[in-house]
Amino acid sequence: MYAAAGLHAQATGDSLRRTGALILDHINVVDVERGQIRRDMRVVIRDGRIQTVESGRLPLRTEPGDTVVAETGKFLIPGLWDMHVHIDTTESWFFPLAVAAGVTSVRDMGSALSRSRAWIEAPRPGELRPTIIASGPIVSGPVADTDSRLVRVSSPEEGRRAVDTLVAHGFEFIKVHDFLDRDTYLAMGAEAESRYSYLAGHLPIAADPADAVAAHQRSIEHMGNGWSSLLLFASRDRSLNRAVREWAQSATGPGDVMKHFDEQWQSRLARSFSSARAADLCKALAAGGVALTPTTYFSAFLTLMPLDSAVVRDPRLEYLPRGVRDLTQYVVPAERFAPAAQKSAATKVYSVRAQLLRICHDEGVLILAGTDTGPYGPMIPGFSLHDELIRLVADGLSPMDALRAATINPARFLRRLRSTGTIAPGKTADLVVLEANPAVDIHNVSRIDAVILRGVLIDRAQRQRMLDSLAAAYR
Repeated sequence: MYAAAGLHAQATGDSLRRTGALILDHINVVDVERGQIRRDMRVVIRDGRIQTVESGRLPLRTEPGDTVVAETGKFLIPGLWDMHVHIDTTESWFFPLAVAAGVTSVRDMGSALSRSRAWIEAPRPGELRPTIIASGPIVSGPVADTDSRLVRVSSPEEGRRAVDTLVAHGFEFIKVHDFLDRDTYLAMGAEAESRYSYLAGHLPIAADPADAVAAHQRSIEHMGNGWSSLLLFASRDRSLNRAVREWAQSATGPGDVMKHFDEQWQSRLARSFSSARAADLCKALAAGGVALTPTTYFSAFLTLMPLDSAVVRDPRLEYLPRGVRDLTQYVVPAERFAPAAQKSAATKVYSVRAQLLRICHDEGVLILAGTDTGPYGPMIPGFSLHDELIRLVADGLSPMDALRAATINPARFLRRLRSTGTIAPGKTADLVVLEANPAVDIHNVSRIDAVILRGVLIDRAQRQRMLDSLAAAYR
């Protein structure tokens, strides 16, 4: 059944190959670089790239084979990036869902070696899938963990060999995780730099933000790791961080650490938050070129939502295989359905987490939009990126800054601004046509009229057929 959905998506992509130019006429271009709306514009796309961006009032010149689409009153944004996903075994439904949601590029933050090696190849003409930047397996310390995506190393030498192996396989960066010891982590950072690669991922429990700068870690995910690590460095209570490190040293697995994060612990963490220490932390990260991928939506549904059963009743879940969507009831904590959850310690931690995010943004830290979407509900490939942008705005960013986190910021981070991230001549034609202005209301990012993937137009009807095919396959 999974394969049937994937084959339908592939056939749809093949049928949309175009020989002439695609011309979007009288469209409003969202300029994420300048924070402006360029109204009544004409965008000409040829051979998968943007050829011109000009006033829609200029005389229209066409050639045989060109297609002109009048987009009066609609808004054009760059194709969206999801900077934290785990594709793993989900290609047949992940790829069409991402494209249907306007997510034209993703960064895979850890999947099996055998699968992720295939994704780093450039998509073939007509292939209906996002562009993928991948790390391959996740590198962690010698911890007992059943995650099949992990590679475990226990010394600096083993860490360096892991870096060399992954670079040799063609991966652009190295994903690091919680249980690396400090010496191994720093050795991996030095080795990655010598191989023209870099580290990205969790901040290991044994490391601190200064170590991340020294290791040239270019992005920290989830605002640190699963143990609220950046909040620990923004806390007035130094004993909290020392305790986490002691627990990690004696832990037989992640569960041994997690059991300590009870209501009392979370209340202490929230009460001890220091805006001044947070500002110093964020300045250090900005100066060291360390970006943040906060994965706010994932954290929100674990702590803030749902206060009713809205998440498990999300109609978009019908696009996921039944076994995947049924996991939602286990991913979303049961206690979130209780009215008392609105006043829980976890909610208070989320509040200071959002405050830390705002401070980092204000201090110049590059913010990247990522979802942590994987083979589990309620995360929905592509569409959860919309939820992420909505949460970023709810947590204090402007709609334009949220858009930047999914467009120009990833392009800058990946040093691909010449080819992606904005709407300009010469860039890859990964674009999304929206019915309304997302700079006024970020919810409008979900009001998709069409997606353009490497110059191929997927209009409203074709996009709906893709979604209907998945819903029918998994009904």
